[in-house]
Amino acid sequence: MNTDTMLVNRSDIRLALALFCLLTCLYSLTSGAHIDSADGETVYLVTEGLIERGTFAQLEPEQLGDSPRAVVRAHNGNLYAVTGPLQSLLTVPFYLTGSWVARAFPPPFYTYLTRFFVALFNSPVCAATAVLLYLFSVDMGYRRRTSLFVALTYGLATVAWPYAHTFFAETLHTFWLVLAAWAAHRYTHTGRWSWMAMTGVAMGLGVATKYVMVVAGPALTLYLLLELRQRNGWRARCRWAGRTVLAGGLPFLLIIGALVMFNYARFGNLLETGYTSGDPGGAVGAWATTATPLVSWYGYLFSSGKGFFFFSPPALLVLWGMPALARRRNETWLLLALAAAYPLFYGLVKGRWFGGANWGPRYIVCITPFLILPLGAFLERRDVARWLRVGSATLLFTLGFWVQMSTVFVNYNIHLFSDVPFERQLFHPTDSTLSAQWRLWSRQVKAWRQYDHALRASGEQFYVIDGGFHD
Repeated sequence: MNTDTMLVNRSDIRLALALFCLLTCLYSLTSGAHIDSADGETVYLVTEGLIERGTFAQLEPEQLGDSPRAVVRAHNGNLYAVTGPLQSLLTVPFYLTGSWVARAFPPPFYTYLTRFFVALFNSPVCAATAVLLYLFSVDMGYRRRTSLFVALTYGLATVAWPYAHTFFAETLHTFWLVLAAWAAHRYTHTGRWSWMAMTGVAMGLGVATKYVMVVAGPALTLYLLLELRQRNGWRARCRWAGRTVLAGGLPFLLIIGALVMFNYARFGNLLETGYTSGDPGGAVGAWATTATPLVSWYGYLFSSGKGFFFFSPPALLVLWGMPALARRRNETWLLLALAAAYPLFYGLVKGRWFGGANWGPRYIVCITPFLILPLGAFLERRDVARWLRVGSATLLFTLGFWVQMSTVFVNYNIHLFSDVPFERQLFHPTDSTLSAQWRLWSRQVKAWRQYDHALRASGEQFYVIDGGFHD
């Protein structure tokens, strides 16, 4: 087995670090650094409870007020978040940084500053995902400049950038998903059990972030089975299968075991997550009764308000990149399976397939890397003229970049929570968020010019510009 192509050299590491620093700085500088979703608020409040009160239990409504959050009441009477615990644990250093900085300010600034730093969490996570895509591309045999373009396309021209500004768990979930796929790819090409162990760890931590990470399990299993078929002889296959199951399964089961015990300590039921009422199968079945699969899949592909390719234009090249990749690598099936798994799952079990009022198709943001990776295969096709390959990739990169930049110029929540009916936002192009962003831009500029900046400069009142100007 040739492992030379799996060896990342020092120049790759230096470039990866530079890419990480560049994207982290860009995401942080263009971030609103505030939390504007119930899920994000829930994750933050769990972190706050751990630091301030030393417990996962949430405050009662009369103590907290009307703050939006996703909680359920357990058998012991306490309120607990339904979100996975990992993101709340990982943001503890960010919260502590905010609390330390807040010492230099009056007490009213404390909660603002802790939220400010916690809300920056997804910036380095998204940058790290782009770095993984660069390394993944190099391992798949793409040239360095092609791999860098793939990573930058993901980081700057897809929905990854706007979601790096949010505190949704989708960004961290995507990181674990890419790490699991990359580690599995390295394992099959190097035979080193440590890479399979990393796949198991990434899968386990992904489940601890978002329970829906389990949807990726069949796709990874399919890929490993395809690799198993390439082993010669039943003895070699048995040895490889045993090593794979042990190396990947043991760390995964340890993490899942810890998660199950954590949920048991909260809810008194080994199968309870906060979503399932102790019966995961029954809960999924109940959700499926409200699902509209055909509408969901149409929405994910073609709707102007949630269509995946409208929000991440460079992914269109997957139609030409995937066939080129299929002629060379089994990884094509891994990328296809992962990209198809989440739209299929959410279409079959969720009535609210659109994921609420968010930028683009929130529930399938995690498939973006796997539809961008084939871009490298397209750029290196020899049966397509170079000017056509480079020109189309550059055009779609530019289009995707400006689509994402619109979220920097204008807070998309202005339109999402406007008087325009949400159904029209989903399916009518003139009322979609994409078209509204640029119409709102002139209004925002006008509001900025009319704002009383002298009051801000005087320091008589403190306020934070976190959501644009509303007229």
